[in-house]
Amino acid sequence: MRKKQLIPISEKIQHSIHRSEEGYALIVSLMFMVLLTILGLGATTTTIHELQISSNDSARKSAFYAAEAGRSYVETNSELYGSTNIATEPGHGITFPDPNDATVWLPIPGSQSEQLQGEVVYVDSSARYLRGSGNEVGELKAHVYKMTCNGRDINADSKKSVEAGFYRVGL
Repeated sequence: MRKKQLIPISEKIQHSIHRSEEGYALIVSLMFMVLLTILGLGATTTTIHELQISSNDSARKSAFYAAEAGRSYVETNSELYGSTNIATEPGHGITFPDPNDATVWLPIPGSQSEQLQGEVVYVDSSARYLRGSGNEVGELKAHVYKMTCNGRDINADSKKSVEAGFYRVGL
C-alpha cells in the first residue's frame, strides 16, 4: 500500500491561485492584440489621407506648371501679340492654341497629362515716351496686352490659371 502524501496548506493555496490565473494570460494577450489592431488601423487611415493630400498637391502643381508653360507659348508665338492682335476696340483677344476654337487644349511636349490653353487680349496703346528706349516721343507706341494662361492635368482633373500683363513696343 501506498502512503498518501500530505500537502501543506500553503501549497494548496498557491496551487488554487495558479489554477484561477490560468486564463489571464490569454485575456491580456487578446487585449494587447486589439490595442495593436486599433493602432494599426489608425496609422493606415492616416497614411491613406496623407497620400491623397500629396496626390492632390501634385496634380495642382502639375496644372500650375502647365499654365506657366502657356506664358512661354505666348512668348514664342508672336502672332498672338503682333499687329494681328491690335484691336480697334480693346478687350477682344486671340485664343490659343486655336484662335477659332477656345475649347481646344494643347498637350505639353514630354508630358502624358498636362495641357494648356489661353487667351491674349489687347488692352491699350500708348504713345507716351518709353523710358530708356532711346526713341523720341511719338515714334513708337507701347501696346499693352493681358494674357490668361490655363493649365490642366487630365489625369487628376485639376485646373489652374495664370494671368500676366505685358507690352510690346512697336509702331
